[in-house]
Amino acid sequence: MERLPQYLQRIDGELWVTEDERDNMKLSYRIKDVLFEEESLFQHVMVLDSYDFGPMLVLDGVVQTTSIDGHIYNEMISHVPLTLHGNPRNVLIIGGGDCGAAKEAAKYPSVERIDLVEIDEAVVRASKAYLPEVSGNLSDPRVR
Repeated sequence: MERLPQYLQRIDGELWVTEDERDNMKLSYRIKDVLFEEESLFQHVMVLDSYDFGPMLVLDGVVQTTSIDGHIYNEMISHVPLTLHGNPRNVLIIGGGDCGAAKEAAKYPSVERIDLVEIDEAVVRASKAYLPEVSGNLSDPRVR
């Protein structure tokens, strides 16, 4: 018998992940496959291939970002401050494990250095490998 990660369940032969938001709200996504799963020192990290959103990063059973809409958050959190700054050279990103904000910051030629601080290396590794639409498989030499 297949052992499913604790946040997944089979319902009528189909795989589902359900976010248990609060007493009166649950959000479920039908899943094609588990692409990545690891219990890190900090959390349970999964990348799930969903039908409607493509690959999605799930931490402790909660969807963090998806391939189809991950750009929305990362563009806003990056381009607004970098554009308003005028001449950004050094960028600090705290908690940017999906690498999306760093990918967006790397689009600025004036940026000389991008420091990405993330507590969980498994999130960065999974995002680079399985969420290229979000992470850009970030390999820019300015990113540390």
